[in-house]
Amino acid sequence: MHHQEILRKDLSDKKAHITILRRQHTQVYNDINGVVSDIRATEEAIARLEAGLDQKKAQLAQYEDVRKGLQLQSGNISKDFCHTLYACEGIRREIIAAAPVEAELRREIEEQVRAAHEKKLSTFKSRLKSLKLMNPDA
Repeated sequence: MHHQEILRKDLSDKKAHITILRRQHTQVYNDINGVVSDIRATEEAIARLEAGLDQKKAQLAQYEDVRKGLQLQSGNISKDFCHTLYACEGIRREIIAAAPVEAELRREIEEQVRAAHEKKLSTFKSRLKSLKLMNPDA
């Protein structure tokens, strides 16, 4: 009997050990399911972030196109401004160069007008004198 008791005890120990192993297996299985669930949640988060990243890349590309357009427009405005400034400088030089000529022309015209007036006045005075000579009573 002694041998039967040993076998029973051994069987009982093995059953207890199997029960412990089953509990451990259940715990490990639950842990694995938790990890799998975490991995799936992480994969979903990565997929959302990648979609967001693609949107941000597309938005960045649009902003880059806008930036390039504004840069080109700014360059054209700057170029036009420089051309206008250069043209204005040329006109300013022409005005400065023409100012003495204009003053000289004005002086000549004034002299001609003055001479014409003096001539008319002289003619008028001569006529007046001749009229006085012809008609001394006047």
